[in-house]
Amino acid sequence: MSQGHIGTAGFAARKVDLVPEGVDPNIFHPSCRAWHRARSRDTFRFLMVGKFEARKGYTQLVEAFVKAFGNDPNVELLIKGDFFHQGGEVRGAKLLDLVKRADAPNIRLLTGDASREDLFMIYNAADAFVFPSRAEGWELPLIEAMACGLPTIAVNYSGQTEFLKEVEGHFMPVAHRLVPINDPEYQQFALGHEGD
Repeated sequence: MSQGHIGTAGFAARKVDLVPEGVDPNIFHPSCRAWHRARSRDTFRFLMVGKFEARKGYTQLVEAFVKAFGNDPNVELLIKGDFFHQGGEVRGAKLLDLVKRADAPNIRLLTGDASREDLFMIYNAADAFVFPSRAEGWELPLIEAMACGLPTIAVNYSGQTEFLKEVEGHFMPVAHRLVPINDPEYQQFALGHEGD
Protein backbone atom coordinates (compact mmCIF):
# COMPACT_ATOMS: atom_id res chain seq x y z
CA MET A 1 0.00 0.00 0.00
CA SER A 2 1.44 3.33 -0.96
CA GLN A 3 1.20 6.30 1.38
CA GLY A 4 1.09 9.80 -0.14
CA HIS A 5 2.86 11.40 2.83
CA ILE A 6 5.96 9.23 2.30
CA GLY A 7 7.01 11.59 -0.52
CA THR A 8 8.03 14.18 2.09
CA ALA A 9 10.89 11.90 3.17
CA GLY A 10 12.54 12.35 -0.21
CA PHE A 11 10.93 9.43 -2.02
CA ALA A 12 8.08 9.52 -4.50
CA ALA A 13 5.06 7.87 -2.90
CA ARG A 14 4.45 5.71 -5.97
CA LYS A 15 7.89 4.09 -5.42
CA VAL A 16 7.27 3.10 -1.81
CA ASP A 17 5.33 0.11 -0.52
CA LEU A 18 4.81 -0.38 3.22
CA VAL A 19 4.94 -3.88 4.63
CA PRO A 20 3.20 -3.95 8.02
CA GLU A 21 4.97 -5.58 10.93
CA GLY A 22 3.35 -8.84 11.88
CA VAL A 23 3.57 -11.71 14.32
CA ASP A 24 4.73 -15.31 13.97
CA PRO A 25 1.51 -17.37 13.71
CA ASN A 26 3.42 -20.45 14.89
CA ILE A 27 3.79 -18.76 18.29
CA PHE A 28 0.94 -16.25 18.56
CA HIS A 29 -2.32 -18.02 17.72
CA PRO A 30 -5.76 -18.52 19.29
CA SER A 31 -5.66 -22.31 19.62
CA CYS A 32 -5.36 -22.20 23.43
CA ARG A 33 -8.28 -19.80 23.98
CA ALA A 34 -10.93 -22.56 24.10
CA TRP A 35 -8.83 -24.46 26.65
CA HIS A 36 -8.35 -21.27 28.66
CA ARG A 37 -12.08 -20.45 28.72
CA ALA A 38 -12.90 -24.01 29.75
CA ARG A 39 -10.72 -23.86 32.85
CA SER A 40 -12.55 -23.25 36.10
CA ARG A 41 -11.21 -20.02 37.57
CA ASP A 42 -13.19 -17.35 39.36
CA THR A 43 -10.72 -14.52 38.72
CA PHE A 44 -11.11 -12.38 35.59
CA ARG A 45 -7.70 -11.12 34.42
CA PHE A 46 -7.01 -7.97 32.42
CA LEU A 47 -3.52 -7.71 30.91
CA MET A 48 -1.38 -4.76 29.78
CA VAL A 49 1.96 -5.36 28.03
CA GLY A 50 4.25 -2.57 26.89
CA LYS A 51 7.16 -0.38 27.92
CA PHE A 52 6.33 1.76 30.94
CA GLU A 53 6.19 5.38 29.80
CA ALA A 54 3.75 8.28 30.00
CA ARG A 55 2.21 7.95 26.53
CA LYS A 56 1.18 4.34 27.17
CA GLY A 57 -1.47 5.44 29.67
CA TYR A 58 -0.41 3.31 32.64
CA THR A 59 -1.44 5.95 35.18
CA GLN A 60 -4.90 6.24 33.61
CA LEU A 61 -5.22 2.47 33.37
CA VAL A 62 -4.40 1.90 37.05
CA GLU A 63 -6.72 4.72 38.14
CA ALA A 64 -9.58 3.38 36.00
CA PHE A 65 -9.04 -0.18 37.21
CA VAL A 66 -9.10 0.87 40.87
CA LYS A 67 -12.18 3.02 40.29
CA ALA A 68 -14.02 0.20 38.51
CA PHE A 69 -12.94 -2.81 40.57
CA GLY A 70 -11.28 -1.59 43.78
CA ASN A 71 -9.78 -4.53 45.64
CA ASP A 72 -12.22 -7.09 44.23
CA PRO A 73 -10.29 -10.38 44.43
CA ASN A 74 -12.31 -11.72 41.48
CA VAL A 75 -10.74 -9.22 39.06
CA GLU A 76 -7.00 -8.76 38.45
CA LEU A 77 -4.86 -6.46 36.38
CA LEU A 78 -1.58 -8.02 35.23
CA ILE A 79 1.06 -5.58 34.00
CA LYS A 80 4.14 -6.58 32.01
CA GLY A 81 5.76 -3.17 31.70
CA ASP A 82 9.48 -3.66 32.25
CA PHE A 83 10.59 -2.85 28.71
CA PHE A 84 13.14 -0.10 29.20
CA HIS A 85 15.42 1.40 26.55
CA GLN A 86 17.14 3.65 29.06
CA GLY A 87 16.84 4.42 32.73
CA GLY A 88 15.53 0.94 33.47
CA GLU A 89 15.93 1.12 37.23
CA VAL A 90 14.20 4.49 37.42
CA ARG A 91 11.34 3.34 35.20
CA GLY A 92 10.96 0.13 37.16
CA ALA A 93 10.83 2.07 40.42
CA LYS A 94 8.22 4.45 39.00
CA LEU A 95 6.04 1.57 37.81
CA LEU A 96 6.35 -0.17 41.17
CA ASP A 97 5.50 3.10 42.93
CA LEU A 98 2.41 3.59 40.73
CA VAL A 99 1.14 0.13 41.67
CA LYS A 100 1.97 0.56 45.37
CA ARG A 101 0.16 3.92 45.51
CA ALA A 102 -2.93 2.27 44.01
CA ASP A 103 -3.04 0.10 47.15
CA ALA A 104 -4.74 -2.66 45.16
CA PRO A 105 -3.47 -6.19 45.81
CA ASN A 106 -5.31 -7.31 42.68
CA ILE A 107 -2.84 -5.39 40.48
CA ARG A 108 0.22 -7.54 39.84
CA LEU A 109 3.46 -6.81 38.05
CA LEU A 110 5.04 -9.48 35.85
CA THR A 111 8.78 -8.82 35.73
CA GLY A 112 11.89 -10.21 34.11
CA ASP A 113 12.89 -11.33 30.66
CA ALA A 114 10.21 -13.03 28.60
CA SER A 115 10.70 -15.01 25.40
CA ARG A 116 8.05 -14.97 22.69
CA GLU A 117 6.86 -18.31 24.04
CA ASP A 118 6.63 -16.82 27.55
CA LEU A 119 4.59 -13.93 26.18
CA PHE A 120 2.23 -16.39 24.48
CA MET A 121 1.61 -18.03 27.86
CA ILE A 122 1.13 -14.61 29.52
CA TYR A 123 -1.46 -13.63 26.90
CA ASN A 124 -3.26 -16.91 27.42
CA ALA A 125 -3.31 -16.48 31.20
CA ALA A 126 -5.49 -13.39 30.68
CA ASP A 127 -9.16 -12.92 29.84
CA ALA A 128 -8.87 -9.51 28.15
CA PHE A 129 -6.09 -7.28 26.85
CA VAL A 130 -6.25 -3.56 27.56
CA PHE A 131 -4.16 -0.98 25.75
CA PRO A 132 -4.79 2.72 26.58
CA SER A 133 -1.72 4.10 24.74
CA ARG A 134 -2.12 7.52 23.15
CA ALA A 135 0.67 7.33 20.55
CA GLU A 136 2.21 4.34 18.79
CA GLY A 137 4.24 3.57 15.71
CA TRP A 138 2.68 0.09 15.46
CA GLU A 139 2.29 -1.60 18.89
CA LEU A 140 3.46 -5.17 18.65
CA PRO A 141 2.03 -6.43 22.01
CA LEU A 142 -1.45 -5.32 20.93
CA ILE A 143 -1.30 -7.28 17.68
CA GLU A 144 0.27 -10.27 19.48
CA ALA A 145 -2.59 -10.33 21.98
CA MET A 146 -5.16 -10.06 19.21
CA ALA A 147 -3.41 -12.84 17.26
CA CYS A 148 -3.84 -15.01 20.37
CA GLY A 149 -7.59 -14.34 20.23
CA LEU A 150 -7.59 -12.19 23.35
CA PRO A 151 -10.60 -9.85 23.64
CA THR A 152 -9.16 -6.35 23.46
CA ILE A 153 -9.86 -2.82 24.68
CA ALA A 154 -7.72 -0.29 22.80
CA VAL A 155 -7.48 3.35 21.80
CA ASN A 156 -8.32 3.46 18.09
CA TYR A 157 -5.76 6.13 17.30
CA SER A 158 -2.20 6.30 15.99
CA GLY A 159 -0.19 3.43 14.47
CA GLN A 160 -2.47 0.60 15.57
CA THR A 161 -5.34 1.96 13.44
CA GLU A 162 -3.67 0.27 10.45
CA PHE A 163 -4.54 -3.19 11.77
CA LEU A 164 -7.51 -2.31 13.98
CA LYS A 165 -9.45 -1.18 10.91
CA GLU A 166 -9.11 -4.74 9.58
CA VAL A 167 -10.93 -6.15 12.61
CA GLU A 168 -13.52 -3.43 13.17
CA GLY A 169 -16.32 -4.73 15.35
CA HIS A 170 -13.98 -7.20 17.09
CA PHE A 171 -12.46 -4.77 19.56
CA MET A 172 -13.88 -2.17 21.92
CA PRO A 173 -12.49 1.29 21.15
CA VAL A 174 -11.72 3.70 23.99
CA ALA A 175 -13.07 7.23 23.53
CA HIS A 176 -10.24 9.75 23.47
CA ARG A 177 -9.29 13.35 22.87
CA LEU A 178 -5.97 14.62 21.56
CA VAL A 179 -3.61 16.49 23.89
CA PRO A 180 0.08 17.40 23.47
CA ILE A 181 2.51 14.65 24.43
CA ASN A 182 4.58 15.78 27.41
CA ASP A 183 6.97 12.85 27.63
CA PRO A 184 10.73 13.55 27.43
CA GLU A 185 11.57 10.06 26.17
CA TYR A 186 8.99 10.27 23.40
CA GLN A 187 10.29 13.69 22.42
CA GLN A 188 13.90 12.47 22.43
CA PHE A 189 13.36 9.33 20.35
CA ALA A 190 10.34 10.22 18.21
CA LEU A 191 11.26 13.83 17.51
CA GLY A 192 15.03 13.40 17.60
CA HIS A 193 15.75 15.87 20.39
CA GLU A 194 15.36 16.34 24.12
CA GLY A 195 11.99 17.80 25.07
CA ASP A 196 11.33 20.35 27.76
